[in-house]
Amino acid sequence: MLSQIQPVSTAPVLEHIKLSTSTLSLLARPDPLEAPLFVRQGGVIVSVCLRICNVYRDVHFYIPRPEYMSRRRRGEIPLLIACHGCTEHGLLFRASSTSYAYDELACKEGFIVAYPDGYKGELLPFLCSYPATAILLPSIPSPDSPLPKGNWNDGRIKAIFPATVENVDDVSFISHIIDYAQLNFGTSPDRTLMAGFANGGQLLLRLLYEENAPQLAGIGLHCAGLPEPSNNRIRTQPSPKSRVPVVMVNGTADPLTPYEGGTIVIARLPNGTVLGDRGPHVGALQAARHMACSWIQADEGEAESSQRGRKKSRPLRSKDNQRGRVIEKRGELSPIVVRDQWLVDGRPVIRLVSMIGEGHHVSVPGGS
Repeated sequence: MLSQIQPVSTAPVLEHIKLSTSTLSLLARPDPLEAPLFVRQGGVIVSVCLRICNVYRDVHFYIPRPEYMSRRRRGEIPLLIACHGCTEHGLLFRASSTSYAYDELACKEGFIVAYPDGYKGELLPFLCSYPATAILLPSIPSPDSPLPKGNWNDGRIKAIFPATVENVDDVSFISHIIDYAQLNFGTSPDRTLMAGFANGGQLLLRLLYEENAPQLAGIGLHCAGLPEPSNNRIRTQPSPKSRVPVVMVNGTADPLTPYEGGTIVIARLPNGTVLGDRGPHVGALQAARHMACSWIQADEGEAESSQRGRKKSRPLRSKDNQRGRVIEKRGELSPIVVRDQWLVDGRPVIRLVSMIGEGHHVSVPGGS
């Protein structure tokens, strides 16, 4: 049933696990900011419960007021689906991690935002050298405080989330969100985009390559990494299905999703022990080049990239000869940000935004 919901708690979702105080301090973050007046007055949150394969899943839509949607006709309204990281839920991601930035943009540009809740919180054993082995144990939720929902079935072999262990159908969940928004709010499946942070971004990488996943108009990845083939249940073979514009945003100092590739983890303890080994992943540049292969293929000749003093890469041509040449354009070195692009006929189709010295967070003012 469609209904406007009351404001809900956006307190950090950690009550479902028991950790040492020192470890909790590593995972702590500032309390969420109150929604800006512009966001509160500019739209409403609508909560919907969908039944997916006998599992009930929640999604929260931010719908701007009619005056902000006047430029859009019903059936042509864009939809942005924003997927949170593990141990979060949709409204916490909206309030804390992104600091309402998607809502503000929705009012300015005229689109609807969907904040789905992931599956229930994770249960992960890990080793800690002080004082002894520690185990992540679920607390017993009170009747009025159900187990928080916090992870996605992203297809990685070593991502031992409840969503992956129970093989939760997150692909169908996303499809149902798109169908529901089209029927009830007049959004367009052809104008549906997704953004994902960490585990949420990993889900987007699955959707990009899985054949039965809905076709998207574009995706944005925050602090996500393409799994190595040995760590992925999904075959990431470039195809017309994966020919989707992609923006990747990665911090070069991200301690959890290494920029140069390696093992993704949930946390690194001061003694060097890692919490939540997610297995090997390729580096950000290699991942961007792999996704560019959905649009282009390697050629035999010399590189035609704009190098600006950086290492040369292989030349790239479009799969369809009539689309013209495709160029990898490396960004200028900067102390703040570097933007690398892959262009088809001068139009960027893949963009890697490297945040110099930044860590594991969505790069918006006030985000945590």
